[in-house]
Amino acid sequence: MFCSNPTRCVKCGLPHRSNECAMKPDEQPKCIFCGENHVSSYRGCKEYQRRFERKKSQPQQQVPTFNEENFPNKLQAATPRNVPLTLYSEKLKSNIPQPPENLQDAVSWIKDEKINAFLSTVISIIGRIKQAKTSAEKLQYGFEAAMTLIKFAEDEN
Repeated sequence: MFCSNPTRCVKCGLPHRSNECAMKPDEQPKCIFCGENHVSSYRGCKEYQRRFERKKSQPQQQVPTFNEENFPNKLQAATPRNVPLTLYSEKLKSNIPQPPENLQDAVSWIKDEKINAFLSTVISIIGRIKQAKTSAEKLQYGFEAAMTLIKFAEDEN
């Protein structure tokens, strides 16, 4: 919490920080609240006590506790429980074209430019994975292969 009041020295009341005050130790400080000869942070100051007691006597607001009664879980109430769960891997499997059953379809499947480009890319990535020297490189190429597969599956839709 920040104070919106301008900076004032607790020793002399002028607009600067107390650690920057040029007041000498033998000089009398001046309270910014009552004008008497004490620092403004003196707890014995009558004006300080009046202001402090006023804040202290004001009732504090009760912060609500986080529990089921005050904050019920809206997600549980809104989500139907009988919805079947579909895994992302299952979704991908359904999007990948299945190989053809007869020879004529197989030839057309192999001649498909998109499938050929996809297979060439995957074979190239597999070669790079085999030649990779570190696990980090292998992982990077593995992610590249996964992204190629996902892009291919999305393009087929």
